Amino acid sequence: VIQRPEHMRGIVRLLTLAIRCLALLDYASSSDCGVAGFQEPGASGEEFLRSFHNLTLTTVYDGRHEHRHLTALSTRQRRILDMLGLPYSLYQI
Repeated sequence: VIQRPEHMRGIVRLLTLAIRCLALLDYASSSDCGVAGFQEPGASGEEFLRSFHNLTLTTVYDGRHEHRHLTALSTRQRRILDMLGLPYSLYQI
């Protein structure tokens, strides 16, 4: 339960940002779908986001150090990042 007005404002701003990002992803996917090797006409931003559902970040703390491992990007995930003009380093730890 949200009790403070600042928290409500923060959540509304975060949701607004998320909706804008999804709209931009939808626009990019519809306008560039035939470009960059994508053969998925009509693919939505939601479908592209679903392609990243299997990424897993594992963090292990051994008492002195924190070790992290992130699932490697698939070919499809790399193609989506290419299409959006995003670097693979976005998913490096």
